[in-house]
Amino acid sequence: MHLTRSSMGLVAHERYHLSLEAQEGARKRHPAMKKQRISKGEVYNPWG
Repeated sequence: MHLTRSSMGLVAHERYHLSLEAQEGARKRHPAMKKQRISKGEVYNPWG
């Protein structure tokens, strides 16, 4: 019981950190792309 609990806890902990890293990576990558798309939309829409 204790071994399975600790092993599952470690796996969950690793998955949690991996998810956090993935979220940070997505935040670093997506905002730039979103800003580019939004800026393009703001530039083209008013003039269009």
